[in-house]
Amino acid sequence: MRPLTRMVDLFRISDYRMLWGHNVFASLGMSMETLAQGWLTLMLTDSVFWVGLVMGVRGIGQIIVAPIAGVIADRFDRRRELKILQILRALVCLMVGILIVSELLEPWHLLPTAFIAGVLFAMTLPANGTLVYDIVGRDKLLNAIAVHFAALSVARLPGSILVGILLAFVGEGAAYFAISAAFALSLVPLSRVKEIPQKSGEAQPVLMNVMAGLRYAAGHKTIRRMLAFTILIESFGFAHQAMLPVIARNYLDVGATGLGFLGAAGSVGSLLGIMFLGLAHNVRRKGLILLAFGAAVGCNLMLFGASSWYGASLILAAAIQWSLVTYDATLNTTLLLMVTDKMRGRIVGLVSFAYGFTPIGGFIYGAMATFVGAPSALAIGGGAILIGWLGLMAPLRELRGPLEGAAAEIDKRDGSSLER
Repeated sequence: MRPLTRMVDLFRISDYRMLWGHNVFASLGMSMETLAQGWLTLMLTDSVFWVGLVMGVRGIGQIIVAPIAGVIADRFDRRRELKILQILRALVCLMVGILIVSELLEPWHLLPTAFIAGVLFAMTLPANGTLVYDIVGRDKLLNAIAVHFAALSVARLPGSILVGILLAFVGEGAAYFAISAAFALSLVPLSRVKEIPQKSGEAQPVLMNVMAGLRYAAGHKTIRRMLAFTILIESFGFAHQAMLPVIARNYLDVGATGLGFLGAAGSVGSLLGIMFLGLAHNVRRKGLILLAFGAAVGCNLMLFGASSWYGASLILAAAIQWSLVTYDATLNTTLLLMVTDKMRGRIVGLVSFAYGFTPIGGFIYGAMATFVGAPSALAIGGGAILIGWLGLMAPLRELRGPLEGAAAEIDKRDGSSLER
């Protein structure tokens, strides 16, 4: 079956179709919020450090909640949880918009709202990821995750352009009202997803569940190193988006509209990554994809930091996002297939913990950019990823073999002892 046909077949599953629609609107809101938050902070404070600080506070919220979020996803109705989370995300953005238009917004307001946004995002990831698995099962998982990432890319392209136009010609308040509306609209398709019985074992204390997930990951070298490298990818790869407003305004001199097109270029790269994943469906050695695109993130980021021409920056923004999305989707597929049903939500929760380092990386970039400039900070980040790749990922022989072998190995060697 051709890759496109396999992906289209997923939309014959009603629940998956509705969940994908939900993710389009949620991703639209998320992509607009990422650019708007950085631009609003820069315009309000004229400080690169503050741009990073707000991102860092968001990351603290994600990191604190992420391990518990995985346990909650394992124990409660994931569909209902997502509904509550999207309502809260819409309300937070609505509140920021009201503060802006009423001219009451102060820089310190951005810190608690960023923290709350980080908490809500961390709760969303494991609930969404495990719900995808519940709906499609193991056999269709790679395509399902690829199409799931396509939702983000499909939404990010118009979302980036729209938020750039709103910021440039209407104002930051209008941008935040649009973001709130996107989160609210995501509830419409989500409400049509049927409740799916949970597959987890008996309920245990939350702390015990968190520790079980940590033991499970720590006891398997491949999972442990993959998560450690993913923290680097999040800290210096995905976090580059925090510096896009600074690059657009201070170095490329293209303003909010140019910022929107930088974000849109990244969306094109994401779509290319999704197309590649569809073509790579039958590749048994998916670990090689993980290795190749992990290294590519570092290389592309260093080139982006060195670029002073807007046209080249657009191309490199696409290349960075292609590498990031391909790495991220392959990582999620690998981990979901390697672990048991009982531990799946908890491991996805640990991935969500790693995602919390994206805004932490934004803070690191902001601090570095204060001293060496944003382009040099991005180049340093790319170099850190390459060093981490050499130390953590390159030595992993398991990733050079068929994924099925790694899955069997973890079930046989670690499954019985680490789940307790």
